Amino acid sequence: MIKFYRRNSSIVFRAEKFEPIGGSFLPDGVLCYENPYTRDLKFYIETLEGRMEVKPGDYVVTGVENEKWAIKPSIFEKTYFELEEDYQI
Repeated sequence: MIKFYRRNSSIVFRAEKFEPIGGSFLPDGVLCYENPYTRDLKFYIETLEGRMEVKPGDYVVTGVENEKWAIKPSIFEKTYFELEEDYQI
């Protein structure tokens, strides 16, 4: 579920916790790659710096210019604060 978060500034970010369920649903911007030899699935997003691997539990954050990046849950939960459910941009 997409929710809105704020850091220690007035900028609001949209974020979604990446929890793939059988690969049937991927958040906006998350791509899937299957290794043809091992059949392992890898997930990634395209960031301003290039491809970034996304692992289950990571938060996929979308910035004000629609740029994306992933943040490990331990860091995200310490630095971002969830806004009210009825928050409107």
